[in-house]
Amino acid sequence: MNTAQCKGCGAAIKFIRMKSGKMMPVNPEPYMADQSRTGKEIFVRPDGELIKGKSICKLDPGTKHAGYDHYIPHWASCPAAKQFKKQEKDRFEQATIF
Repeated sequence: MNTAQCKGCGAAIKFIRMKSGKMMPVNPEPYMADQSRTGKEIFVRPDGELIKGKSICKLDPGTKHAGYDHYIPHWASCPAAKQFKKQEKDRFEQATIF
């Protein structure tokens, strides 16, 4: 996984390629998530699949977890997340003017 630093808050982030081909910034700590409950948290799997679930525990980032690793999208914890959503909205509005 690619690693970087968030331009909004300076936190360490990783990127996961989504099924759509776009890159999703995620927090670098993997979690074990329970998908069987009606959890409200959003997780990204290493294969790019988005799932809803409930966090069970943090996993050690230095070990393999046999498919149990799920990552939290960085926008869920970034204090500057709104600044990036506004830019997306502005780009859309500018594109629809023409």
